[in-house]
Amino acid sequence: MLYNKTYNLDQVACASEGNKDAQQIINVMKAANKELKRMMTTVRIEDIDSMLDEMMDLMDVSNEIQETLG
Repeated sequence: MLYNKTYNLDQVACASEGNKDAQQIINVMKAANKELKRMMTTVRIEDIDSMLDEMMDLMDVSNEIQETLG
């Protein structure tokens, strides 16, 4: 009988720790989500597209130079 009570208390303690861990994970996820949203307000897709286009143009020029040099 005592073993069963001890086992039940261990289960409750384990469940309690699991809930605490889950709450910490949720808090970290909320903070990360908030930070990501803040960061995304400073990023514009148009700027990224433009930068990628410029990089591709520069790579094309570089390839032309390499082909010319042989």
